[in-house]
Order: sequence, then C-alpha cells, then structure tokens
Amino acid sequence: MKPNREQIIDFMIKCSNSVNNEDSKGVSTQYLSNRLGMQRTNISSILNALVNVLMNN
Repeated sequence: MKPNREQIIDFMIKCSNSVNNEDSKGVSTQYLSNRLGMQRTNISSILNALVNVLMNN
C-alpha cells in the first residue's frame, strides 16, 4: 500500500486531469477525506508539508 502522501498526490493528479480547469473550484480536504478514507486533519498536514516543499524549491 502506498503511503498517505503518495495516495493524496495521485488522487489530486487524477482530479486535475478529469476536470476542465476553467470550471474547477479546487478540492477540499473534506472531499479528499471522504474519498480516500483518511482523517481530514492528516490530509491538511500532508498538503501543508507539500506546499512548503514547493515554496522552498
């Protein structure tokens, strides 16, 4: 099984590939929680860490 971080990244990529960017309003942590079966707070922490990595590169 993939680590939570990889599951979130894979799901976000899948979501971004399946919607029209002009109509997209984003994906909430609650939506990710429901779809991936993870706690919303854990998803939020992982997303914040990913943003920090992107901002520091």
